Formats: sequence, C-alpha cells, structure tokens
Amino acid sequence: EDLNDGLLEKKDIKIIFKEIISACRAKEKIISIAFLGPLGTYSQQAVLKQFGSSVKETPCMSIDEVFRTVEVGNVNFGLVPVENSTEGTVNRTLDLLLESSLMILGEVALPIKHHLMSKNTNISTIKSICGHAQAIAQCQLWLNNHYPQINRYELSSNGEAARVASEDVSVAAIAGELAASRYSLKVIHKNIQDDPQNRTRFVIVGNLITSPSGFDQTSLVLSVDNQPGAMHDLLSPLAKLS
Repeated sequence: EDLNDGLLEKKDIKIIFKEIISACRAKEKIISIAFLGPLGTYSQQAVLKQFGSSVKETPCMSIDEVFRTVEVGNVNFGLVPVENSTEGTVNRTLDLLLESSLMILGEVALPIKHHLMSKNTNISTIKSICGHAQAIAQCQLWLNNHYPQINRYELSSNGEAARVASEDVSVAAIAGELAASRYSLKVIHKNIQDDPQNRTRFVIVGNLITSPSGFDQTSLVLSVDNQPGAMHDLLSPLAKLS
C-alpha cells in the first residue's frame, strides 16, 4: 500500500493481494471456515474480507454450531461476531469463549451497512420487515421515521431474512449487499443504519497455537464480587500499568 502511487486506491491493493494470497494458499491446502449462516450474512462477508474467496465456506445456523464444528475438527477455523459499536457485546459468543477450549486467533472489523430489500421495489406491497434482532435495533430510528406502520419480525440472521424475502413478495429484509446479490433481491433503501459508523468486530477461533507477531492483543474476561467499588478495584491496576 505504501509503495502504491498508481490509480488504484489502497483498499483496492489490499483486496487484490488478499485474493492472490488466498489462491496461492489454496494450492497447498483448502482452508475451511465455519460462520453464522446462511449464505449472505455479514459473517460470510467478514470471512471473505479476512481469508479471500479461495476457501471452503461452512455456514452454520447458530454461534454454538460454529464452535462445535471447529471443536470436532470438521473445519479449520470459525468466525463469530463478538461486539457491535451500537448494540454492544454478543453475549453468546462471550459465554462460549469461556466454555470452549478454542482460542482467539485473530479479529476482523467490518463496517455494517444495512439495506432494505425485497423482490420488488413497491413498498406498498410490503406487509412485514424482518432481520436479525441486532440489525432491526440498529435501524430502529430510521424504521420508526419511514415505516412505523409495518410490522417487524426477528429472525436468526440477516441472511435468513433475505432468503425469506426472496420467497415472499410481501416481506422486506434488512441485510447487506452480499445477501441482495445472493438472493436476487432489489434494494429499496440503502444505508438505513442509524449510526453511519456502525461496525461489528468478529473473532477467528480455532485450535492453532500461534507465535507472537509483535502486533498481538490479549483478551480478558473478568468477574467481580457484587459489592461497591468492585469494578474500580478491578480496573485500577490496569489503568496504572497502561
């Protein structure tokens, strides 16, 4: 990126070399990745951003299934959401990180751009809007201002919402561009998220023991007694030594 002085932007250089590395790596061994499915989710988008397209994708119906699939050795790695800039932490992921022997091997930060999509662009035919619970929450103000009269339904993922919308013209889904392309949906409104800086952080989990890179992070999960000042006592040593 630093050596680039041509017409391509830095982000384009990164995408090109990511795909070159992914294709070369696949010549040695196809890497398999489990993620929260179905196809068309932001999790799949994060997989492509981190590993490139020359991987074997294994969509799972729950975060629990992602962990279980990696633990039994059916795939090499799993990718799961851990926190969103608007809605906070994904509690189920944190619970499973405590219970599982899998380790965090890396992370991916993905800008989340929600679009409202359906089989047709005639909003008067839409009777319900569906999406993942967090996606609906992240678009709540926009939905209240534009379509307060349309019922909203929570589904297991945005990819599943797009799949449902592809089979029912009365349903609109909240999902990303990957889902619109996957399920041949038409985007009615773009970027409906309330926070324009909306991002989700994903972690890559697996059994691989990695060597220090010099750019490492350490994740801590801590608990305290239910008493006044407990949180202050927990954080003070970290603040003093930072």
